[in-house]
Amino acid sequence: MQQHLTLSTALPADHDRAVLIGRAWVEGSGPVLVRVREDGLYDLSHIAATASQLLEMADHPDELLRVSRVWPDRQLPAVLRAMVGPDLSYDETVIWQKQLDRIDYDIRPRVLGGRLRIVATYQLTQAGPGKVHRVYAGSVTADVPMIGGRIERGIVEDMTKSLTLTAACTQESLDRAARLST
Repeated sequence: MQQHLTLSTALPADHDRAVLIGRAWVEGSGPVLVRVREDGLYDLSHIAATASQLLEMADHPDELLRVSRVWPDRQLPAVLRAMVGPDLSYDETVIWQKQLDRIDYDIRPRVLGGRLRIVATYQLTQAGPGKVHRVYAGSVTADVPMIGGRIERGIVEDMTKSLTLTAACTQESLDRAARLST
């Protein structure tokens, strides 16, 4: 029996929670960087020619540096897309300071011509046996006349929700590790 390769059969089981990239052969152009989704392949050649340009990582003894471009799955409402553009991707630089147990973030959304910036630090300290104290600090800057403050507050609210979920996942992982070690 002959089987044909399709996206739905080739994707990993957790593809809906992943951002997958690959290369596809385009007649006349050769291999092209693509984003792989269940509904198709999306040409990324206008963003980066190679995967290494799309995702850069450097692991040094004292720090791990990762630079990437991230594409959220959610879309802006059509009326907002007309004002800010359709590209919701953002450039993210993350530096893990290994000795300090600290992660520094520099996030630059591409909407509004780069007039948004998020700079943050995530610090972990041991608070006792099996306990970790997490400290988040940072700033959000939206250089947009008249609505910049509202944009900044919206981003902070969204990040607060995300960090609450992150803290719950971290605690669940620590609890699971503690149960496995006993």
